[in-house]
Amino acid sequence: PSLVEVLPGKLHWAPEHATAPAGFEGELKHALDLVMYTTEGDRKAFGTGYNVMHYSAKAAGRAFGPLGIDIVLRFCRGLRTRLANDSRPLAVGTAPDDPDQRSNIAVIFGAYLLLVGAWSVDDIAAKLGASDAEAGFVVSWARKDRPEPKRNMTVRDCWDGLAMGLKMGWIDAGCLESDTATDYICKKWREWVATYDCSWVIPGFIVVGADPTTTALDPNPSTFKQVFPADTPTTAASTETGVQLEFPDGEVKKGTSASDVKRVNTPGSGASAGSLHSVCKEYRTALDAAPLLLDSKPLDFMTFMKNIGVSTMVRTNFHNEPGMPPNGGYDANKLKAYGIGHVDILIVDMHGGLPKRLDVQKLLKTCPNGRTANGAVYIHCKGGFGRSIVLACCLAIERLDIPGAALLGWVRMVRPGCVNTPQQELMLKGFKGSKDVRRFAALPPGGEDESPKCGCTLQ
Repeated sequence: PSLVEVLPGKLHWAPEHATAPAGFEGELKHALDLVMYTTEGDRKAFGTGYNVMHYSAKAAGRAFGPLGIDIVLRFCRGLRTRLANDSRPLAVGTAPDDPDQRSNIAVIFGAYLLLVGAWSVDDIAAKLGASDAEAGFVVSWARKDRPEPKRNMTVRDCWDGLAMGLKMGWIDAGCLESDTATDYICKKWREWVATYDCSWVIPGFIVVGADPTTTALDPNPSTFKQVFPADTPTTAASTETGVQLEFPDGEVKKGTSASDVKRVNTPGSGASAGSLHSVCKEYRTALDAAPLLLDSKPLDFMTFMKNIGVSTMVRTNFHNEPGMPPNGGYDANKLKAYGIGHVDILIVDMHGGLPKRLDVQKLLKTCPNGRTANGAVYIHCKGGFGRSIVLACCLAIERLDIPGAALLGWVRMVRPGCVNTPQQELMLKGFKGSKDVRRFAALPPGGEDESPKCGCTLQ
C-alpha cells in the first residue's frame, strides 16, 4: 500500500492501509469514519455506503458506486473539520484488499481537494496517480449471475463531473462551511428522493425520476400517495397514444393489488436482448424509513411539480411494463389543469435501452431550452434510471455544450442507480458536446450561447 503526501504536514492519501504506516507520525482514519453526521441516529439510518433508495442492496447487483452526492459532501465537511481542529498529520485510509471501496473513496477524497482545496482535476489525478484516476465503476444494476460487463465510467469521470457542477453553479462549495449547512442540504436531497423518487440533474432545468404512479404505490409513509390533488377533474383517456408492447418476461395483469406488483422482469445491464434492463420497485414498509425533514404530509406529485417550476413532463416508458401499476400510468390530459405540458417519447427497455434519432430530435424540439423563464422539464421512465436519464443527458449536453463523460460521472452521484446498460454509458461518453448530439438527432448545428441560470442542485 502506498502513502502519498497531499497537503504537506497535514494530509496524506493512504489507500488500503488499516493501520498507520511505519514511520508516519500522525493519525490514520478510515475515510468513511470522516463522513459527517450531526447525530448517531442519522449515521445509523443513512449510512456511508452505496445506496439506491426504494431498492434493497441485493437488487443493486454488482454495482458498488459511486457514492451519492450526500456522502460526497458529508465526507468533505468531515475532513475539513478534522483538519481545522487537529494539527496532527492525517492519513486517509481504505480497507485492505478492497479495490472497489478504494475507487469510491478516491472519488470523495478528490472531491475534497476540488471543492475545498480548489484543485484542478489534472492536479488531483497527478497526485493520486493513474491507477486511482482511471479505476472503473460497474454499470448500475449489473447482475451477479452474469459476467461483469466492461467498466466504462472512471473515477476521473466523477471528478470531472464535480468540477463541471462547480463551474456551472450546480453545486455550491459554501454548503461545506458548517455542519448545519451540509446536513440541511444533504437531508433535503434525500427527502426529494425518498418522497418523490426524483433528483435535479441540471438545477432549475432538468429533473429526472420514476414514473410517479410507481412511487405513489409505495406503502412507506415517507412517499407521496396521490399523483394528482383529490379535486382534479376526470378527463378523457390518457395520451399514451394506445401503444402496447408485449414483453417476453411477462406483464403485470390488471386486477392485481399493489402488493402483487413484483419484479417479474429480468433486470440488470447483463440482461439478454429479450429481457428488460430496469428493475422494479420493492414495496416494503420499512424501506427508506429514515428520519427526513418532512414537517407535514407530503404534497401530491403534481403540486410538487408546480412548486419546483416544472412546465413540461416527458414520459419514456410504456404503461403496461412489468412493475407498472395494474391500471397503467397516469392520465396525461389532467396535466393541462396545472399548466404543465406533456409529451410521450416511448423507448423500448431492451437492446441497451437507447433512444433513436427521432426520439432525441423530438425531445430537442419540444422541451424548454433552459435559457429562458419557461420552466423546468421532468423526464421519467419507469424507475428513472435508464431511458429517462439518457434523454435528460442528451438534452443537457445539447443545450449546455458540455462533455458527456463528465455528465455521466455527475449523474451517477446525484441520481444513484442511473445509467443501467453499457450501451447507455458508451452513448453518453461518445458525445463531446452539443454538435455531437445534434448530429445524432439529424439536426443542423445551432443553438444559443447564453448559459441557463441554475441554482445549487441540493437546494
